[in-house]
Amino acid sequence: MNGIIASLLNAEASRPLFWRDGAWISAGAVRDLAARVALPEGDGAIFLHTSSAAHFLAGLLAAATTGRAIALPGHTQDAYLNEIGCPTSALVSDAAFIAGGAHRDLERASADPLLAFFTSGSTGAPKRVEKNLSRIDAEARARMRCGAAKPGT
Repeated sequence: MNGIIASLLNAEASRPLFWRDGAWISAGAVRDLAARVALPEGDGAIFLHTSSAAHFLAGLLAAATTGRAIALPGHTQDAYLNEIGCPTSALVSDAAFIAGGAHRDLERASADPLLAFFTSGSTGAPKRVEKNLSRIDAEARARMRCGAAKPGT
């Protein structure tokens, strides 16, 4: 297993990942969040949208344990969520981390979950675009090798 999921699972618990409110959020803290975030029931896609980068990464890791597609809406306005087919019950937001859920085994996480993005809808309804996480990683690395993107941008 390689990539971002494996890196997060294998990182030293004390490894700092995010700086927030004057303190580091470690890999271990993100894994703890992922192990207990409340995820929606059912078989459909999990829609993930958070304002916190730590919550996003924890939600991604948690959702990867389900084997379900992970949809990433651009925002959470009701009309937009309805337009992209997101039932309110399928949305994982920052609030899901407050509510908490049953403990999950993170070792079951797929190293290559399917992610769904949505076009802006500027020429009609937003369209769903699906890619595996490994494909996104490969495309980003290719762009960096060509000089089209720099790490961290």
